[in-house]
Amino acid sequence: MAEDECVDAMAALNLEEGELGQRLTLTFRNICYRRKEQNGGGRPKDIIKSVSGRFQPGRLVAILGPSGAGKSSLLSILSGLRQTGYIGTIEVNGYMLDRRRYRQQCVYIQQDFNLIEHLTVLETMNYAAELKMPNRSVMVRSKKVNDVLRILGLDSGAHTLAKKLSGGEKKRLSIGIEMVSNPPIILLDEPTSGLDSVAAMELISYVKTVAAEGRTIACVIHQPSSSLFQLFDDLYLLSTGMCIYNGPVSGMVATLAEAGHHCPKYYNRADFALEVASKPLHELEQLLHRYSKLDAIDRKQSRQENFKDTCTQEEAATVPEQNERGGRTRGRYQISQWKQFYVLLRRSLRVTSRDFFFAQLRVIAHMLVGFLLGAVFYQSGQDGALVMVNGACLFFFQLFIFFGNAMPCVITFPLETKVFIRERLNNWYSLEAYYLSKIVADLPLQILCPSLFLAIAYYLTGQPLEWERFGQLGLVLLLLGIFAQTVGLLSGAAFDIQMATFFVPCFTIPSLLFSGFFVKPYEMNEYLGYIAYTSFFRYSLQGSLQAIYGGNRTAFPCSKDICYYNKPSKFLKFMDTREDGFWESVYVLLGFIAAFQIILYVMAGNEEIELNRLSAATPLQNFVPSTIRFRNVVYRTNEKEILSNVSGRFQHGRLVALMGPSGAGKSSLLNVLSGAQIFGMIGSVTINGEPVEENDPRSVYVEQECPLLVFLTVQETMQFAVDMKMPQSSPPSAKGAKINDILEMVGLNDARNTIVRNLSGGEQRRLAVAVELITNPPIMLLDEPTSGLDSVSSTQVISHLKSLAMSGRTIVCTIHQPASSLFQLFDDVYLLRQGRCLYAGPVENMLVRFARVGLRCPEYYNPADFALESIAASQPEAHRMLCQLVDEEMREINAGAPSSPTTLAAQLEPGKRYARYQTACYYQLYTLLKRSVLSSARDEFFLKIRLGMHLALGLVFGAVHYDAGSEAAKVLANVGCFFQLFAFVYFTNAVSVVNYADEVKVAIKEIANNWYSREAYFLAKLVHDLPLQLFCPSFLLAIVFYLTGQPMEWMRFGMLLGVFAVGGVIGQSLGLIGGICFDVKMQNFFVANACIVPILFSGFFVNAGDMISILRPLSTVSFFRYQFHGAMQALYGYDRGNIPCGQVYCYYKKPSTILEQFDIDEHGYGTSITKALVLVLIMQLIIYVGFMVRLRRTK
Repeated sequence: MAEDECVDAMAALNLEEGELGQRLTLTFRNICYRRKEQNGGGRPKDIIKSVSGRFQPGRLVAILGPSGAGKSSLLSILSGLRQTGYIGTIEVNGYMLDRRRYRQQCVYIQQDFNLIEHLTVLETMNYAAELKMPNRSVMVRSKKVNDVLRILGLDSGAHTLAKKLSGGEKKRLSIGIEMVSNPPIILLDEPTSGLDSVAAMELISYVKTVAAEGRTIACVIHQPSSSLFQLFDDLYLLSTGMCIYNGPVSGMVATLAEAGHHCPKYYNRADFALEVASKPLHELEQLLHRYSKLDAIDRKQSRQENFKDTCTQEEAATVPEQNERGGRTRGRYQISQWKQFYVLLRRSLRVTSRDFFFAQLRVIAHMLVGFLLGAVFYQSGQDGALVMVNGACLFFFQLFIFFGNAMPCVITFPLETKVFIRERLNNWYSLEAYYLSKIVADLPLQILCPSLFLAIAYYLTGQPLEWERFGQLGLVLLLLGIFAQTVGLLSGAAFDIQMATFFVPCFTIPSLLFSGFFVKPYEMNEYLGYIAYTSFFRYSLQGSLQAIYGGNRTAFPCSKDICYYNKPSKFLKFMDTREDGFWESVYVLLGFIAAFQIILYVMAGNEEIELNRLSAATPLQNFVPSTIRFRNVVYRTNEKEILSNVSGRFQHGRLVALMGPSGAGKSSLLNVLSGAQIFGMIGSVTINGEPVEENDPRSVYVEQECPLLVFLTVQETMQFAVDMKMPQSSPPSAKGAKINDILEMVGLNDARNTIVRNLSGGEQRRLAVAVELITNPPIMLLDEPTSGLDSVSSTQVISHLKSLAMSGRTIVCTIHQPASSLFQLFDDVYLLRQGRCLYAGPVENMLVRFARVGLRCPEYYNPADFALESIAASQPEAHRMLCQLVDEEMREINAGAPSSPTTLAAQLEPGKRYARYQTACYYQLYTLLKRSVLSSARDEFFLKIRLGMHLALGLVFGAVHYDAGSEAAKVLANVGCFFQLFAFVYFTNAVSVVNYADEVKVAIKEIANNWYSREAYFLAKLVHDLPLQLFCPSFLLAIVFYLTGQPMEWMRFGMLLGVFAVGGVIGQSLGLIGGICFDVKMQNFFVANACIVPILFSGFFVNAGDMISILRPLSTVSFFRYQFHGAMQALYGYDRGNIPCGQVYCYYKKPSTILEQFDIDEHGYGTSITKALVLVLIMQLIIYVGFMVRLRRTK
């Protein structure tokens, strides 16, 4: 019945056609949305409480409300993106449509801007137009793109890469790509966030024009100016999840007045509405009652109105019922699957060509490893005495190809998830087209890299020079590479980056265990032997062995007197490999690829779930009143001049607004004043005559982005902040009072027990400002502190900053679109345009200065809006005169500056020095450890997976190698068991810390603002994960040690424990090096390749003495070598007795025999551990230096 109704609705509404003149009314009834809080209580929270409404075509609707009122949640429900957790109905022209068909008509433009960074602005728009306007000519598409770019003010930067755009420019571009096709219903979440008033006015004017054509458009919007608010036709006002007004903007003031809320005559109506919505619920009862009565009346009338509208549309739709292609109705997408694939493939290849360094690195890595393997295993394929060595060589081929292709692909989906979700759910293309394009786009590298690697390694290792064998081995490695790509993409589609990088090695180790290289199936328990058939490494290894030794290959020369494996068939039998089963191995590998491709397709389709993630007074400290002065500052990047010879003076006791259009240089000037931007800057910046220092303790800089630790609650974030930023002598009551005062001031008192990741964008911004308000430093530089806040919250924040300035602080804020009441709170204003200063002085004198050059502000107009509109307009003569006046004033100010600097020491009392940190180093370390442990413990899922994998693999290894340590016939299997364990410990510890880009951003911000020292953070980072780094390997070892029947001697167990502990620390260290020194894309590549040389030169595959002399020194830097030697010495050294033999003859009955084979000193355990610890110390030094460089480079 429901399906029939949906089909009838589609026919009645003519939604399949999608003509430009289509008019759709969006109606929603009794929407309720509840979300469970993920803090300790886990109690559900009502976000939206039974709201209803109707958005009509041709009218532009503003959705207003304080932060946390439910605006974004309502929009995500109306867009059809949120499918769970809510109840209610959504109708289009009175009909309930299924989600897929509704999504064809509705575009949702989210608050975050998700763009492909390596495409230019013009390329991004062109690809969008090609996917969304297929039936238009190239000329029409080009005109549409140029028009949108011009309206959004992006035409001058059309050839700029997206990653180089400012925040406001990215926001405009993210809106522009969805506006290309003019969809019938458009929902925008804070489209003007991050834009100045001029850009916001241009954008909303464009949206207003689109709405006037018959579109249904609703916008969630913060702090609209008076002129901007006038552009909206209707207002939907929310307060704590309930609607208190729904109707025309023109009737809002009168309606609120009837309920006892009167708006001043000269006041922004939007600010007034937000102030009313922020009042307690008991003061809004009359409005709520009125809304509920109107809603009941509206429900009775809406069906009749919709019926009339539908009849009219049916009449109008009789002619255009069929399209030009013979009467077939248009499907969900504008273009065919093949065309989608073609466009997406071109886009992916363009992105790859822009990020060519990473592609080159992959090719170079394959070539270098090919040469390295060729040198280590030189000519091993031609000597019957080196057959086992050559088998190890072929196995290493498999290892490198798999990890070299899997790890780079892990980050493909996580990095593009948001872009993919936005585009697919807005009906740009199908999942199939995107999925296939990603596979094919990487195929050239998937073919080229293994081919180059194999060509080099095949020749140098002396494999048979027969095209058939070379082709067969190449085919196996190619299939393994494709399978590795699939596994990498699958892990990235199923998990976030941290879990994905952890998943790949954990998934791979069991397959390696059952591959047949370390232990043969016939050596396992009968039931475990069947599990070997599920190992993809088994088939790739067997296929490689069959390619090289199968096909009736004749016996090969022997360099020694006796070569047991001089006949290939003997070696294949030993490896439990059929001589004629090559194609069977290939078919099984193809089966693995097909099965995992299907799973990947399903997981990629479920990426929509990612959208759910897109969810007593303390006395002030003593300080020295400070004036910051900058003279003739010029700042250039490689491409252009950002600041052009600007000067100024910001005095203590005054609150300064730094304003200008997007790209004017506001944030760059703050970076220069804070000392964060040193390179590329010319000029002088002083505080009280003394040059600004790096990390100057007299100032703090709060950036526009607000990096926070997402697993802490608001209360915990503030508590750790006061512990580090207030003196140690401060009593807990004083710290608690400080927290309470600040949380009350920024409006987060009710959210103090909410986890940070569950806060709205505005709430996170307020928290980022709150943590820096604790110490009240002499100088505060804030980059857009009101971004993402409504006018009430903005006024609260700026009012507090005003009170701080009045107490003698120097406070400078960049700010976009300040409301009239907000702008009046500032003492001074500094206006920038294209890197030049057009006005610097008191707020009250600004309009007088502008009038002098012919720019007069109308009455009842926001002075801030007027100033921004004036300097953004084309007024070259007025701008030139304003610059001249500013230059004259700056010359007078600079001439009056003190001739000799007033040093910091001179400002303080004798015998005192300015303390950079409020707490001692040991207390900083203690507090950081507490915070890190609590944050890690909150990530319960990853913690459980980490412990569970060690437990599970411990049991698997123990079962596969059961009693291998007490049987002489299984010595080699026992050795292979522990070597695999070293690899597992390395990967699990490395990837557990490699991806902490968000955390390092938090650390950089906090260190720059003098929360704690670099050394304290460095030590805390090393120590906080140490318990798990030691416990997990110890837990694993205890299980394996017992089940595999190792000698039950505490000394040997303790020696092995030491080896595993050092291995865990080494894995952690290399993970930290990758996380600190590289970006997200390079981190996984580094971790996967950093172990190649250590494994190759570990002595397990080939002894150092058997290598060519030039390569032997590399074995001294192999940490796997020292782990391997230490483990063998613990197991078989120190006068261990003969090992029991259950067969007629056991070659390795004497432990010394196995040690001699691997060239290991029986009593050299101390030397092995010492050398490994030396490598650990070197790695710690690299980590420290890398962190220092990263800290300076990020500034």
